[in-house]
Amino acid sequence: MANILYDNNGDLFVAGGDVATDAIWDAAGDLAVGTGADTAGRLAIGTTGQIPTIAGGTVAWTSFGTITIAASDSSAQAKAMALSSGGVVCTDTNDEVDFAATIVSGHDYFVAAGGYSFDAVCTLSALTDVNIYFEAGSAIVRDVNAFMFAITGCTNVHIYGGDFSQADANNTRLVEITASTNTWFIGSHFHDFVEGIRVICNTGTHAKSIGTRIDNCEFEDFTYAAIITSDGVDWTWITNNKIHDQTTGVGGIAYGITTGSTGAADATVPGFNHLFITGNIIYSIAVHNGIDAHGGNYLTISDNQIYDIASTAIYAHNAGTTSIDGERWTIKDNIIHDVVIGIMVSNSEAGTVIRIINVHDNEITEFTSSGVKVYVDTNDGSLMTDIAVHDNILQSTTGTGSTNAITFAGRVADVASNLRWKASNNIINGYGAGDTVEMGIRVDNLHYVNLLNNNIARCNWGMYLNNTNYAIVDGGRIDALSNGLNGNDGDWMTIKNLTFHGCVTCTIDINDAKIALCLITGINQYGCTNEMITTNAVTPRIFNNIGKAGTQYITSGEITTISFPITAGVENVVSSIINNFGGNVFILESNVAITTAASATNPTYDAGIDADGAGAPDGAALFTAIPDTVGYYSSLSNGRGGAASGVQTDPVLWAVGAYVNFIILAAAGADTAGRVTITVMGV
Repeated sequence: MANILYDNNGDLFVAGGDVATDAIWDAAGDLAVGTGADTAGRLAIGTTGQIPTIAGGTVAWTSFGTITIAASDSSAQAKAMALSSGGVVCTDTNDEVDFAATIVSGHDYFVAAGGYSFDAVCTLSALTDVNIYFEAGSAIVRDVNAFMFAITGCTNVHIYGGDFSQADANNTRLVEITASTNTWFIGSHFHDFVEGIRVICNTGTHAKSIGTRIDNCEFEDFTYAAIITSDGVDWTWITNNKIHDQTTGVGGIAYGITTGSTGAADATVPGFNHLFITGNIIYSIAVHNGIDAHGGNYLTISDNQIYDIASTAIYAHNAGTTSIDGERWTIKDNIIHDVVIGIMVSNSEAGTVIRIINVHDNEITEFTSSGVKVYVDTNDGSLMTDIAVHDNILQSTTGTGSTNAITFAGRVADVASNLRWKASNNIINGYGAGDTVEMGIRVDNLHYVNLLNNNIARCNWGMYLNNTNYAIVDGGRIDALSNGLNGNDGDWMTIKNLTFHGCVTCTIDINDAKIALCLITGINQYGCTNEMITTNAVTPRIFNNIGKAGTQYITSGEITTISFPITAGVENVVSSIINNFGGNVFILESNVAITTAASATNPTYDAGIDADGAGAPDGAALFTAIPDTVGYYSSLSNGRGGAASGVQTDPVLWAVGAYVNFIILAAAGADTAGRVTITVMGV
């Protein structure tokens, strides 16, 4: 009978007798370890990944720094490392079982170069602090219709490198991350798949996925989507990836990057929060959109290069997200070309509000429908407020007759609720003969719209505003091939400080009697074939506007004053001014100030309308025989302010293009000087 002595921990004891049946053995995996002369002790089994090492003069289990996983075709050295580190050598059949059994919390793993075959999903569940490094040349192929990796309820699982693909009919996703925190994929390669990575919450407990990072990966040759995030996903970074060569799509839909909804099951954690899509290159998407974000808060899409997209490069909206609101979406500094629509933002859900949307500093070229399109769908009560589109460059030579560089569209039934939209400091160029970009900026059915300092060139129409209230168009330049600016229906429109050039049909056309209180001022027009400002507005005010030859447009009932100097001080030489108000006006009064009398024989002066432009007054007279005396004279017949030389009894019609002339008569004179001032009222 052996003598047994237990140590203080109850694990190590000294024994004697037949080795095979000795009481030293307590459990599978126990080791007999010498503890002294003719004395052995029991070393209980360690944990996965531990190896026996010498520690303090005794044998103890120690966690290996990095555990190696090798493939059946890995190098002999890699296989030896796997065996010596507590890892595994896979067999190329059901390798997912070996991965799942080997990978435990608190360890780093090295996956050696070689081919691995997954015949079912590899589930990594409830792991903590795991780093998995794939050597270059390590490739996992999934051979059945199942996920490659299901990462569920984990914290700090980081995967670096690796080549992941599927050999079957491209019918499911490669990776699903569920209710996990700080899951990373860095520098991995995904190809030949339906979905690359999907990040979701737990649909039963609603536990969120937080802190996911997908960086510097490549996704190619896929049918549906490279990366998908769903409801209940917070603080996600999708950065510096290359996504390209999407092929057939699923049901006519496909994406480079998208966010989706799991529907009513996750109504308590709807949409995303704090999603950053930055620095990615996305191209050759044969079906649908490059980036498509379906609802949530705090979205940033920035510094991406997106091109050769079948439909829209970037689409942010809340469709299919269980009727949730969305706010604080920023889309900036992206380079986009060869698309149907560059950037589109919309609300498609009844009874919801999207607000605080900022689209700026993007370069969008070669679009066939819209450069930037922001619109409210037809659903009842779907609203959008506080929209800013600014400092973008929008240019296209590939548009059609209905292409707009910027499109703002509200819903007719909710005009007063879709408010505070602004487009400012955008550079727009249609480049073509009128059919490349139809309208620089189009606005429909909105309330409180500001269009500020936009530079629009070579579009068929510069701006078109329809059924829009409280619109302010201020600053900028429009070089349109047809109409400069058209306003149709709405209230309180202000158009000011604009420069028009090259417009053919007209510069500004306010063509609906429903437009009340229209103000047009500070307009400068040149090089326009037909530079009329027309208006059917109820109460227009048009003043201080300049066209060719100094045209100063004036509205009906408006009173203003102009003047000209007496520049010729000799007999029969005319000083004059043309009616350049863009329309007929009434002369209410004219005043002549003689500041220097003639030095020769005293002449007299006449002033009146020169209808035929021949140089002498031949129309209605304003003055007859003003004496050559320094003083101030009025055209009114009562002689107010001077001698009774004024002959005007009623307002005198001054036709557009006619002159008012001042001429010295009666005797030779010299050195006469003064000024003629005319007060007019718009007809």
